[in-house]
Amino acid sequence: MSALAGCSTDDESANGSESESDDGNETDNDGESGDDAETDELEGETDEDGDDAEEEAGEDEDEDDAEPEEGGEDEDDTEADEDGDDTEAESESTDEDDDSAAEEPELSEFTLRVIDVNGDPAEAMLVAGEGEPLDADVPLEFTGVTGSEGYHHNRIYENEYTIEIDHPDYEGTTIEHTHDGPSEVTAELDVEVDTDEPDEDADPSEDEAPDHAELILRAVDLDGDPISGAVVSGEGEPHEADIPLEFTGITGGDGYHHNLIYENEYTIEVDHDDYEPTTVEHTHDGDSELTVELELE
Repeated sequence: MSALAGCSTDDESANGSESESDDGNETDNDGESGDDAETDELEGETDEDGDDAEEEAGEDEDEDDAEPEEGGEDEDDTEADEDGDDTEAESESTDEDDDSAAEEPELSEFTLRVIDVNGDPAEAMLVAGEGEPLDADVPLEFTGVTGSEGYHHNRIYENEYTIEIDHPDYEGTTIEHTHDGPSEVTAELDVEVDTDEPDEDADPSEDEAPDHAELILRAVDLDGDPISGAVVSGEGEPHEADIPLEFTGITGGDGYHHNLIYENEYTIEVDHDDYEPTTVEHTHDGDSELTVELELE
């Protein structure tokens, strides 16, 4: 019995040792497992830190790559803008050159006085002027008649003019005039010597020239505002007397055109680039004022 009891004790002791050994192994294993877990966590964090670093490095590389591209696009855009600005500047320069080439000269007063060899005023002289060609589309010609004091008043564009002055009783003359602002010119005519014998059968009334009187014409728009630079052209009915039948002129800044014409029946046309041309009929039987209304085109 004692021996059996002792054997039982040894088995239990052995079992107890194995059990403790197993517990120790389990503890060790648990410890190793804990160490492994901590190591795995550290490695995981390290890997995550590494991945984050790689991702940040990748983002930096992407940003570096993107920045030169954005810069390149900005430089290209800047160059394109500069090219566009240069093109616009060249276009504006060309437009300015075209505008300056076709710029209208100034309008100013022109007064012509015609006298005879004695210095007396020459009345009813036909005045016809023609200017040099210009780039601007402006009238180059004007006509008129001198009044009782020998004066012809007009408004003409600044230019170089050849002016002819004529009358049946005088030797015609031609003068050159540089019109570069308000100016007054005096021209002297010689009396023409008539060697023909008078026709006793002729009726003096048939060749008698009519009186001439002042015409004041004003060009206005539909609102009654004056129109400057309108071209006035008049043509009279045929007459038995040898008198000028046509006249031309230009309205001033106040819309007025002044002229001295023979009493007659006239067809008068008023024209301007911005307005519809207008034609009126006018009976000129003394000093008169006429208003002509123009409509915009």
